[in-house]
Amino acid sequence: MVENSGGPNKYVISLILITIITIVGTLIGNFFDIKYYLYMPYIVWFIALCLFNMVLDTNKTNIFYPSFKE
Repeated sequence: MVENSGGPNKYVISLILITIITIVGTLIGNFFDIKYYLYMPYIVWFIALCLFNMVLDTNKTNIFYPSFKE
């Protein structure tokens, strides 16, 4: 497994952001009486960004041409 350079703080921050995005997005949507199916794709999109932040590594490596130096 590739070493993750973000450490455990990266996971904690992403999980907190997922919680905040879900709660605040739902509250705003309900306050303005917006249908659930209209604002839910945006909430899911931001949750996906947080999940990518948790999964993807910050160190970029070229797996197809490893001897190439940027």
